[in-house]
Amino acid sequence: MVDTEFYISGKKIFDVGFRPGLVQLADEVGVKVHATNLRKEAKIRVITSGTSENVTLYHESIKKHEIPIIFPEQIPTYKTTEMKEYDGPGIDWNGYTLQYMSAQLSKTMNYSNVVFTDISQKLDNIQSGVSSLNGKNHQVKSSRKSS
Repeated sequence: MVDTEFYISGKKIFDVGFRPGLVQLADEVGVKVHATNLRKEAKIRVITSGTSENVTLYHESIKKHEIPIIFPEQIPTYKTTEMKEYDGPGIDWNGYTLQYMSAQLSKTMNYSNVVFTDISQKLDNIQSGVSSLNGKNHQVKSSRKSS
């Protein structure tokens, strides 16, 4: 098992579903990943753990822009640094996973609230339009009966 570290930098790499894509790709190639947004530095730090072959495959896939992005209409432009051996503190993978899942669930709920509010407003507008049309149809039918 090897532990590596590299960075991703670029425009619009935050709030587009980039980290979930990194985690999904890691799962697909059999690598553990710890991805941290470093907003002040405008980059993401990625720490990986796995076999040398899988970690290399993961890194190469990211360099080739093969990350499954959650919001494909907002695909970010980015660069990936070379991998180096990770020599930081040990990572509590279970703790990180729970923290990550909680953060992503919160983001999902916030995003859903915005989308559902927009959908609700559109449905209200449709309902108003239908009610308006029904009123006009009723008036037309009434005027035909009185003729």
